[in-house]
Amino acid sequence: MQPVLEVKDLSYHPLFSSLSFSLSEGSVVMVSGSNCCGKTTLIKILAGIISTTQSVFLEGQALETIPSKQKQKDLSLLFEENFTFHSLTLQDEMNTICLEYEIPNSNQEEVVELFSLSSFLKKKIASLTPLQQLKSYLGLVALKHPKVVLLDNPFQKLSYEDKKIILKDFSTLKKMGITILITSSNLEDSLFVDQLLILNQGGILIEGLPLKVLKEDSVLNKIGLQLPFFVDLSLKLQYYNLIDKIYLDQESLVEELWKSN
Repeated sequence: MQPVLEVKDLSYHPLFSSLSFSLSEGSVVMVSGSNCCGKTTLIKILAGIISTTQSVFLEGQALETIPSKQKQKDLSLLFEENFTFHSLTLQDEMNTICLEYEIPNSNQEEVVELFSLSSFLKKKIASLTPLQQLKSYLGLVALKHPKVVLLDNPFQKLSYEDKKIILKDFSTLKKMGITILITSSNLEDSLFVDQLLILNQGGILIEGLPLKVLKEDSVLNKIGLQLPFFVDLSLKLQYYNLIDKIYLDQESLVEELWKSN
């Protein structure tokens, strides 16, 4: 099956050299790495803000050949701490999108229900909590239905519990066939995605299922990345044969240790 978004031999001095990877439809992928490894620059390249030639392909078509209006529909972009709302309330923003893209109002009602937006639909967007703002953005994404969503460090202001709520919204978008790419230096965020890519020195150092990548703790530590606390603790306990798998939260880990005693 053709990937929805593909990067082929991307070189962008001094950050990337022959960088290649692909995203499949309906997947959630995280790009991580140390500070200044190029995560935000990569997002800009994938969105077409920074131009390249024959390096980024959306459903097989070179990004630079896609008309601007089509790109705006197929690619949704959110930078860290910049939710780019143009209207005063979420309701106004939804009305604008429906009008611009000729979307039936019934779709709007469905999105409000799916993403639990009704309680703050008519509040000023600026007054919403970081969790409510991100949920609002993802609701707008569902309404617009792009092929790919690019989120630059979206979890920075969210608690672990908040992230679990957003995970449900990601699942909804995945069922719609929408592909999500996020960036983050916090490896805890990788516990909410399907695939993890680690950038280092212009290329991909490690990639794969998050828990598989996180087991490469010595490699990750060398480039300044710290494992989530309970993943790190689980690996240490595994070393001493006290547990046989990685646990992601205190309750599960304590329960397993209690049973083993």
